[in-house]
Amino acid sequence: KVKVLKVLHVIRELIDTEAISICFDMAKVMLCLVVATHITACGWYAIGNISAKENHGETWVTRAGLEGRSIVYKYSTSLHWSLGQFAGAS
Repeated sequence: KVKVLKVLHVIRELIDTEAISICFDMAKVMLCLVVATHITACGWYAIGNISAKENHGETWVTRAGLEGRSIVYKYSTSLHWSLGQFAGAS
């Protein structure tokens, strides 16, 4: 984490125009959103898998009919849900 902050600080010092500085700030915000969405999606999928053992197989994964789907499809579904949570969609 410390190395990332140092690299970001060095990049910030190399930026000499306000337009590039604004773009850099926007990219940082977007990267944070992508990371947060990914972590939320992985957590949501994990909740579906963990709760399957406790709820006799009844989870959001089974209700959506995703048992036979690939892990990529399940992740995409979780990511879609996660993006909806950040965007405020229902």
